[in-house]
Amino acid sequence: MGLVAVGVCCAAQLTVASASAQDMAAAEALFREGRDLLKAGKVAEACRKFEASQRMDASSGTLLNLADCHEREGKTASAWAEFLEASRLARRENIEARSAEGKRRAGLLEGKLSYLQITVSEPVAELVIYRDQVQLSEAVLRSRIPVDPGEHVIRATAPGYLEWSTTIALGAQGDLQTVTVPALQKPAEQAPPPPPIEAAPPATAAPAVAPSPPPPAAEAAEPPDHTLAYVVGGAGLVLTGVGSVFGIMAISAYDDAECPEHTGCSQTVLDLRHKAEVRANLANVGVGLGLVGIGVGAVLLLSGNHSEVASPQDQAGLTFVPEVGPNAAGATLSGRF
Repeated sequence: MGLVAVGVCCAAQLTVASASAQDMAAAEALFREGRDLLKAGKVAEACRKFEASQRMDASSGTLLNLADCHEREGKTASAWAEFLEASRLARRENIEARSAEGKRRAGLLEGKLSYLQITVSEPVAELVIYRDQVQLSEAVLRSRIPVDPGEHVIRATAPGYLEWSTTIALGAQGDLQTVTVPALQKPAEQAPPPPPIEAAPPATAAPAVAPSPPPPAAEAAEPPDHTLAYVVGGAGLVLTGVGSVFGIMAISAYDDAECPEHTGCSQTVLDLRHKAEVRANLANVGVGLGLVGIGVGAVLLLSGNHSEVASPQDQAGLTFVPEVGPNAAGATLSGRF
């Protein structure tokens, strides 16, 4: 039994030693590839090789090269921390020259570092702050921490609260950015769904009722006919004018028949006097009938009785018949009103 136990133990040690040797070999190969890539100017690829080599077999030499590579990438905070770690690791390895080199390179970068300070306005239970994908500890908050230049996403989460995030851009050298995480908001409470709406019973159709016929349109009232009033009034004006003319002619004839004593007058004077008398009578009749016609026309126009339609035998008419005799003159005005 003792021999079996010793054999198993030796086999395990050989397996561990074999795995370690393989890692060391791979780490050495990756380290050499990184140096070649760095000489070729392929900085980003060289840094990835140095990172993989350091994970497989950590050494102060690989870490110094990785820090130098990160400095060339512009990751000043990462390079500064790696130079300091390489100095401490070289001191443990009793390689003083390498330790001094790491310390010197870190000192050169310290004045170029950019810083980020994160504060929380209202802390809540189980609050977690992330910078990119890195979870920050409580001790880091409110402190100025060296961070690589470039864009960074700051997130804050807590159970029962909505996640908050923001993006900041950190300058290449000597920049300081302060981010304040605001009070986290709780999600809005969902209102309960409304109760289902019951369908109303179908309404019984009412019997169809024929629509009542529209009321007959009122006949448009015809405008009143003022023709008769205008005819009668116009005839009155004409007669008044004719009578006035005869009156003037009568006055002129009287002036021509000069016979002051009215006896022994010549036949010519007597004829003129007779003519003057006839004209005077015509003037009286014309003016009188004219005034009557004007009055009747005004009455018809104002009374509106003429708006009614009359039969042909009942329609109003006006007839003017002058009458002149050997010793008198006159006129007859007849008609229906």
